[in-house]
Amino acid sequence: MKEILVDIFKLTDSHFTDVKKEDFRFEFEDVNFMVEIKGINTNVKNSNIAQCKKHVTDLIAEDDTKSPGNVKGLLIVNPQRDIEPGKREPIHANQISYAKSEGILIITTLELLKLYQAYTKDEVVSNKCFETFKNNVGEFKFDL
Repeated sequence: MKEILVDIFKLTDSHFTDVKKEDFRFEFEDVNFMVEIKGINTNVKNSNIAQCKKHVTDLIAEDDTKSPGNVKGLLIVNPQRDIEPGKREPIHANQISYAKSEGILIITTLELLKLYQAYTKDEVVSNKCFETFKNNVGEFKFDL
């Protein structure tokens, strides 16, 4: 999943900071993205969202130059990974609502792969991906 983001945003090692908390973080334009990646057998849980939010609040607390306006949490998740993708339950409304209230964007691996496929076919550009990830909370659903 990290490789997809590296390709879409044309990231190099200088964009990444590894502090052994979140799975990784990267800076693009003026936004610091805190990325938590989960492969889970269940559906998305509040604890998954809370863990991502904790990484966001920790960074803001540690760095005076960071604020809720320039730090964004992305939860990339492969929920119900033991179930065929077409048979998986959707993310529950309660978790989507909780993610919205915490300013977190949940991105399933399936939706990220749809986005990446469109990107590789030049149907979507890096800047649109950036704006989408920066400005949305709740659940990411890919559409052209």
